[in-house]
Amino acid sequence: MVGEALCMAKDEEEIFRMAQASVFSLRNLEMLKNALHTYFGEYEKGADLAIARGEDSYLRDLPSMPAGMWDLLFTGICLFSMACISNKQKYKKYALRARAKVHSWLQKGNPNVGHHAALLDAEYYVLKKKHDKASKCYEDAIVKASRGGFIHDVALASERYAQFLLSSNVSDHEGALFRIHDAIRSYSEWGAKAKVDDLLETYKDLLEPSAAVL
Repeated sequence: MVGEALCMAKDEEEIFRMAQASVFSLRNLEMLKNALHTYFGEYEKGADLAIARGEDSYLRDLPSMPAGMWDLLFTGICLFSMACISNKQKYKKYALRARAKVHSWLQKGNPNVGHHAALLDAEYYVLKKKHDKASKCYEDAIVKASRGGFIHDVALASERYAQFLLSSNVSDHEGALFRIHDAIRSYSEWGAKAKVDDLLETYKDLLEPSAAVL
């Protein structure tokens, strides 16, 4: 975590130590770190952080803050990713708990988490190797996030969908290219220049003109 907003004169460890005096500051710093791990593909760090602090620690301590909805989404994505990569039970356990919590909000009528539930459902079906259901849920998440005006979630869902389409089990390069362009467009609209640059570098081979005909 770097940048002027965090005061470059202090390192991350010192910033978190200073935040210990305020649960509000600490949980929000953890949420921001969780977001960065998710957006920049550091899924193991995000998953381990979630387990260490409790997957719903933000919500327990700051139940009235809407950022808790996104904190749990980021947590779920990191945990499901690591469950797929490592097949470790600890990641599966916490991932399922995060998904269940989001679905409980949906059942209680929360109008802002439909796309979160759909995205975590997609991650769940990837884990279960049910590829058709995963694709349907990714598409559902993108549509619902777009209708709700959550452009950052459109971007994230599009990126996650592209990663799924590029996996060895699916290998749909044309579909992945379409979704990466969607992600880049949405991240650009959101103003996330660093993330756009990251995608352009990560997928530069796919984004070359010759890749579009694959």
